[in-house]
Amino acid sequence: MYTLAMAKNDLKEGWINSFTLIRKENEWMLEVSKSDSSGMRRCICAARGDLRMFKTVDAAIKTAEQIGFPVHALKFEIM
Repeated sequence: MYTLAMAKNDLKEGWINSFTLIRKENEWMLEVSKSDSSGMRRCICAARGDLRMFKTVDAAIKTAEQIGFPVHALKFEIM
């Protein structure tokens, strides 16, 4: 379980420095990571322990901003 509060602390301490929005069917997940380390990736969980899913991209971005990430632009790529 990786909560919003844990992510806030990890960003402050420098353990994470990037986030990714991942689409799963009609919802979005917010994954945080350390950009120079492919091993440290965590999805934000709800307080009750299950994966936190967002109905809209806007809700996921607002949560990323609550963690402390500045969001000034979005870039999408075909993968």
